[in-house]
Amino acid sequence: MKWQPDCIVGIARGGLVPSVYLSHLLNVPMKTVTWQLRDGSTKESIPLYHTTQILIVDDINDSGDTFSQLLDSLQETNDLVGHKMKQNVKTASLWERSTSKFKVDFNENSIDTGDWIIFPWELPPKEKK
Repeated sequence: MKWQPDCIVGIARGGLVPSVYLSHLLNVPMKTVTWQLRDGSTKESIPLYHTTQILIVDDINDSGDTFSQLLDSLQETNDLVGHKMKQNVKTASLWERSTSKFKVDFNENSIDTGDWIIFPWELPPKEKK
């Protein structure tokens, strides 16, 4: 049997667009969580809700810090042991840097350069004067 999420958790802000898309595609509910390392320092933990299978989604797995910290928080707040975590919680990103210290379970594209990816739903970074 294929792994199927009961709930998709989109990481605000970049993971929200792909999360909504996957939620519709798979016909499962979606929740949001804010875990900002670059654009602020907001960190919300993910309660395990009433689901058993959670897919956590972001637009890019850059350094791996967001996914690593979020999963550590999820494990601590829900008292999950390692095998149960691996079995019930999966991660996905549209892009993944080859240099990331964390590897997501599902990704579509890999990038080997330090190039900045600008997604259609975000504004390009402002140039420094």
